[in-house]
Amino acid sequence: MIKVWIVDDHIIFINGIKNLLNGVNDIKITGEALNGREAVDLLDNQEHPDIILMDLKMPVMDGQEATRLVKQRNPEIKIIMITMHLAPETVTPILDSGANGYMMKNTGKQELIQALHQVSKGDPYFSNEVASALVASYRLSEQAKTEKEQPIELTGREQEVLKLILGELTTSEIAAQLGLSPHTVDTYRKNLLVKVNVKNTAGLVKWALKNNFH
Repeated sequence: MIKVWIVDDHIIFINGIKNLLNGVNDIKITGEALNGREAVDLLDNQEHPDIILMDLKMPVMDGQEATRLVKQRNPEIKIIMITMHLAPETVTPILDSGANGYMMKNTGKQELIQALHQVSKGDPYFSNEVASALVASYRLSEQAKTEKEQPIELTGREQEVLKLILGELTTSEIAAQLGLSPHTVDTYRKNLLVKVNVKNTAGLVKWALKNNFH
């Protein structure tokens, strides 16, 4: 069972998500909050969720700061930012704060369920609009960059694993495609994190985009 909290300053949106997920057997709404501060405080008093659906723009404490605090105290909790704000200058700081996914508020039921399942397995989820905004952002930053970074050499197998990660395959799917065990794929993933000096899969995606990895 995937336990989910909804954090948004609009009751009508919270109720809408509840209605969308009502009847989904393996997903249960176990908490809600009207701003980031309230969500952070609830972690001291309620059973922790597996995933928080977090709004970005809220009073008292916004979603970015709340995400940062939640991840500092409880890094095992996954967070999907769900918002109407798509500007690259908004998306990138959210990922840097530790969010595991980013999607739009006009998301349909099936995509929302897919995102929750994917993030619960440890894989990131970005809607198509968000992925496009990220690509545009990093292309612009690369054009403006004046200093070349020391190139990082990846082994052939590391390149194969990274390409499949960029293709949004899960660990199990990568293992099946390459004829490896999930444990071996996890080892390659961890080695990639160390080699390119990033903290999570979202960082790998950003590194690949920044270095024009295909």
